[in-house]
Amino acid sequence: MGVILVPADASLATGRCACDPSASSHNTFAHTSAFNVADARARGYLSPIAMKTNQAAYEVGQLAQDMARGYAAHITAIRIASRLDHKAFFRLIADYPSDFVQRKDGTKWSFDTQDALGDLADKEIAEELPRVWLAGSLLAVGDELKKHDYFGHAPELELVRHLRNSIAHGNRFRIEHLDEKHPAHNRDAWFKHTIFEITPELDGQPVLFDFMEVGDVVDLCFLSACP
Repeated sequence: MGVILVPADASLATGRCACDPSASSHNTFAHTSAFNVADARARGYLSPIAMKTNQAAYEVGQLAQDMARGYAAHITAIRIASRLDHKAFFRLIADYPSDFVQRKDGTKWSFDTQDALGDLADKEIAEELPRVWLAGSLLAVGDELKKHDYFGHAPELELVRHLRNSIAHGNRFRIEHLDEKHPAHNRDAWFKHTIFEITPELDGQPVLFDFMEVGDVVDLCFLSACP
């Protein structure tokens, strides 16, 4: 597993990738398997404090990537299931007539596979699934970032903070005041298709999927670290 390498005097999170040509050696948020922590410290990349912080940043970045990759796996499974031909469909049901999830006491909450696959045809369920996954992803990543004070409050991470808080308040922006010292946007991101910025005018407006679409949220997750 690689480590995040940042010079000891560097900003610990700028939202920029090592592959970004505009990123200098003093503002790169990157990871690599070429060095281990001891090598990085010996070469002056990491101070003792930075080592601990960078490991935390790496772990949060991995979480964000896992959320994005998990969404891709999740949506792929759903779309494949709905495209099975009749023979494959009935063979799947014959092989797996039922499934279950575990309760705290060890008992099983069981369900019929055929009924579950049939529910994918329900438009309301199909449309709600992406919202549930991405809302959970923003909450999980936002909570981890908060534990580390947002690693210096880079604009992209501040954007995550506002999105996370809005999801927690019913999927609507709740902007009581904006800190001018900590702008929230993706203008400086190494990868983007659309510029997103938090402004007072967004107060009360829906987040998913009005302010951002599915692909935009996945992009934001991947901004935490290079793939």
